[in-house]
Amino acid sequence: MIGCPGRFHEISITTADLVASIDFYRNLGFSVGETLPVWPHPYAVVGDGQIFLGLHQYKFPSPSITCVADRIDVARRSLREAGALFAFDIDEPGRFNEFGFRDPGGTMLTVLERVTHGDIAPHPSHCGTFVGFDLPTSDFAASENFWGAARSAGGLPVIWHDSAIDPSCRLVFSGRSPATHIAPEGTRLVVRSGDDRS
Repeated sequence: MIGCPGRFHEISITTADLVASIDFYRNLGFSVGETLPVWPHPYAVVGDGQIFLGLHQYKFPSPSITCVADRIDVARRSLREAGALFAFDIDEPGRFNEFGFRDPGGTMLTVLERVTHGDIAPHPSHCGTFVGFDLPTSDFAASENFWGAARSAGGLPVIWHDSAIDPSCRLVFSGRSPATHIAPEGTRLVVRSGDDRS
């Protein structure tokens, strides 16, 4: 099992129009949180206290499951030893340190040296209760091995589906009225009724 070291921080999403993305999530009942001066590009965080979405007006492999490791050097070393192939690795004095690698389905995982935003108090959004981040995969056994029995990325519940049927990642919620919401940047939020997790 490789998984994501540290604790879940956000699902990082690239957007060409930060204001439009913020407005979209606000209309779904998400709150805008306080960000820290880390990134050189425009950045915002939205959430409902269950799930945090980092909106970056910057082009990168998106979406990315982003975790924070208190000792990023130890996390970097242990992941290399476990066989992770890094897509990028910023490890320089005077720069914000981060690195990234992909899960078997191709979803990027990013590890940061520290947080980039504050917490958002838990409150209900119009989507309902967050169930998990649904990832595409063509190899269920490899995904199970990568994520482990916990099916968690540092506290973020992960589930997966057949990438041949749908190649996109989805945020899945359990709510009263089934719906699919598509954000301006393409993020899909799927609301399923009751406990339907299929």
